[in-house]
Amino acid sequence: MDEVGERVFDDTKGAERVVLFMSPGRDRELLAEWFGTATDYTVVTATDTDDLPADYDLCLLDDDTSNAWHDAVSERTTDAKPIYLPHVLLTTHDRQDTWHADSVDDVVSLPVGRDELHRRIENHLRTRRASLTLAEREQRLRLFQRGIEAASQGITIADAEADDMPIIYANDAFQRITGYETDEVVGRNCRFLQGRNTDEAAVTTLRKGIERGEHVSIEILNYRKDGTPFWNQLDVVPIRDDDGDITHYLGFQQDVTQRKRRELRLSVLNRVLRHNFRNKMTVIRGYAERIETGESAPEDAEKIRRAADELLQIGTQMYEFDTLVADGEAEDEVFDVIPLVRSEVDALRKHVPNSDIATDLPEHAVITSHPSLRAALRGFFSLFEDDATVKLDIAIHEQNDRVRLTVTDRSDVLSRHDIEIVARDTETPLEHLDRLEPWLLRWAVEQSSGEFGVETAHQYPTVTMHLNAAKSE
Repeated sequence: MDEVGERVFDDTKGAERVVLFMSPGRDRELLAEWFGTATDYTVVTATDTDDLPADYDLCLLDDDTSNAWHDAVSERTTDAKPIYLPHVLLTTHDRQDTWHADSVDDVVSLPVGRDELHRRIENHLRTRRASLTLAEREQRLRLFQRGIEAASQGITIADAEADDMPIIYANDAFQRITGYETDEVVGRNCRFLQGRNTDEAAVTTLRKGIERGEHVSIEILNYRKDGTPFWNQLDVVPIRDDDGDITHYLGFQQDVTQRKRRELRLSVLNRVLRHNFRNKMTVIRGYAERIETGESAPEDAEKIRRAADELLQIGTQMYEFDTLVADGEAEDEVFDVIPLVRSEVDALRKHVPNSDIATDLPEHAVITSHPSLRAALRGFFSLFEDDATVKLDIAIHEQNDRVRLTVTDRSDVLSRHDIEIVARDTETPLEHLDRLEPWLLRWAVEQSSGEFGVETAHQYPTVTMHLNAAKSE
């Protein structure tokens, strides 16, 4: 049906083409004359298959052409499927065994009245029109389905008329984004993607928009099948029937986690740097004024120097931050994390003589990580330098292809509130940190394709990092 099928999306509606595939003679001439004056059809005559046009809507044959070109006519019918292409035999024979029934759709015995012939032809053309309309719909549906399946966005369809509006369709991108297979999704309301840190305000906005039958567009924190969170740019669009009633909801899901993380990181950087820079410069200016007025004490210079050192440390953190945001695709490095941790523990013990640091470390733990992880770990341990009684439990264990590093703080340096904010990977104007180090550690772990978690339910808060063990050669 290649040639005929091309007409499915052709919106130009010309006169239907009727072929008189008949032997030359008086009958063909009379039919051609009648069709030309009494009908709206376009009429073409043909004697053999070389004259038969590639595209037509109905073909009239006589006994000679039906017998001579039986196979060619049958092939045209087969090629046209599933579109109906009628072939009508005009015959003077009464015996059915002289007809090739598999090559014609109707047999008209001659002589026949013009009104009867016109009625028979119009019935076949009406059936053909219906088949063309059906084929067009089916082809459009196939095109739409291919487009939906090829889309990079997740696409779902929910039944608005069923209890709890279950999903009845989810495309491949939805499965790729969420990790759920089709049979785990169909029949469920999409709220199964929500989790403990999903913003209730976003959920309320979504629910109220659906209740009002409106298009809803929100960014919401969802969770994949494996429990990892992701930011979902969600659009929910109502689909209405001819009466205006909502029958389904079309959902579009796009993973915007990377953009949200960059926005958060830039926001954190801006706020922390402004806060710390302002504080340190206030210290420097204050002690400098004391020196200028002659009111300084011997330790003022040391305080100025320390504030300046802290500003330099902020500059170093800015560089590390830049590698996390602007250089996210940096090549991973392989290093043994044990010497780094031992070095940081020794430095803490030297800096804080009364420290109580218990370690459970193997001889080696070689990992593959983003280049920023080394500095992020050093920055994290530097948080404990100013505490008079550092109390830490540090353990590293290898589990299959992972290296687990846990740090339990028994000295109250790590605020439960602060590390829970970092674990949620979100800040608010009322809930935020004044230090970059915990954020840098989390982001460096994530850039290393690792997992960052905290535990605050027990007596002492614990930070856990799961890192990728380097593959042995």
